[in-house]
Amino acid sequence: MSTLESPPVHKRPNTWRWIALAILLLGAVVVVKVVIPVYRQERAIAKIESAGFGTIVQSERIGPDWLWKDVAPARWRGFDRVNEITQPRFIGFTMSMMIMNEYIGKPRRLCEITYSGVPKIDLVAADLQAVSGPSLRELDLRHMRVQPTILDGSSDATNLEYLDLAATNIDDHSLKQISQFDNLKFLYLEKTKITGAGLNYLGKLTSLQELALDDTDISDSGLLTLGNLHDLRKLWLSNTKITDDGLRALEKMPHLEILDLTGTNATDAGVRKFVSNHTSKLAALRSLFLYNTRITDQLLPHLRGLGKLEYLDLNGTAVTWKGIRTLEEKIPGCEIQGGLSTTLFTK
Repeated sequence: MSTLESPPVHKRPNTWRWIALAILLLGAVVVVKVVIPVYRQERAIAKIESAGFGTIVQSERIGPDWLWKDVAPARWRGFDRVNEITQPRFIGFTMSMMIMNEYIGKPRRLCEITYSGVPKIDLVAADLQAVSGPSLRELDLRHMRVQPTILDGSSDATNLEYLDLAATNIDDHSLKQISQFDNLKFLYLEKTKITGAGLNYLGKLTSLQELALDDTDISDSGLLTLGNLHDLRKLWLSNTKITDDGLRALEKMPHLEILDLTGTNATDAGVRKFVSNHTSKLAALRSLFLYNTRITDQLLPHLRGLGKLEYLDLNGTAVTWKGIRTLEEKIPGCEIQGGLSTTLFTK
């Protein structure tokens, strides 16, 4: 007699166990990815603000909208969402960076740093390295007491578009570092220690639209190295050593809208030759500053072709009232300032 075997028992899967495990895993992810980072960031922010170092400026919030329904705006902030740092005090800037790095590291979305106007404080490269990154778009250090090596180690700011280093101690070494920022569009270097030799580094920045070189030690040879800046819209050269020879560099800048030659060695002959030969290339020119140059009435007939000119500064020149009145008739709507009596004429 054979023994009957019992049929195998099939255990039903414990669905609730898997659901519970999934919930636990999801909760762990939320804790690791959201709760802990936010908690650390909140501690850092509290430390910065309680010490009187300033406040954190940001335009993005962490988490979904429903999370903010009953949460005060001052809560759940995160340094990885910081878009701008504008500190009223240098110590606030420096200490904020130190605290930030201690708690969470470098902010990933920082796009603007504005810290200008404190000449009695030294700012070194390490301060910028703490925040420099691909997201950085604007950097304003105007009037700061920075060293020529300030940009050393900031090569990862590959998307920088706006850089203001006016009235700082930067020199030609700094220009070499600036040349690595291929996406620069706005560069302000007035009242710095740069020379004509250093301008060669800027020739590769073909995206530049505005360039300020006022009150620097540049000369014709340096300016001529900028011929590749075809997209330049605004160029300030006041109080430099530029002469008529240097004006040849402008021949390859057909989009110029503002040109400032105040206090340069430009003469009737040089400006006349440049304007007469390249009137079609100056079709966009709206403002021309010839203040305190060696310009006379002899140049004025050659400016008639600048049909879009809206402002012309001839103060401090030998131009006469008669010459200005005649030019007004040829360029309707252009505001001409100057004449031997520095009288303002407006058509």
